[in-house]
Amino acid sequence: MKTEPGTETTGRAREQGMQRARLVFFLIGCLIVLAGNWPVLSLANRIEPLVFGLPFLFIYVAAFIPGVMLFLYIAYRKGI
Repeated sequence: MKTEPGTETTGRAREQGMQRARLVFFLIGCLIVLAGNWPVLSLANRIEPLVFGLPFLFIYVAAFIPGVMLFLYIAYRKGI
């Protein structure tokens, strides 16, 4: 199959594209975690931590953050 000149993807260009994609997914993950933690941390600061805030933070960290990481991993592997 013939392609137009200059449309072939070299190995190096493909690797650079994958590095860019990894960086984008990493930054999106950081933004999601920061945005998700903001209300939880402010809630934990207003309510007595040992009564409600700290257990809620532990539940949040144990459930939400691994879920986001799994979503980003699946999205990365599928090439979305």
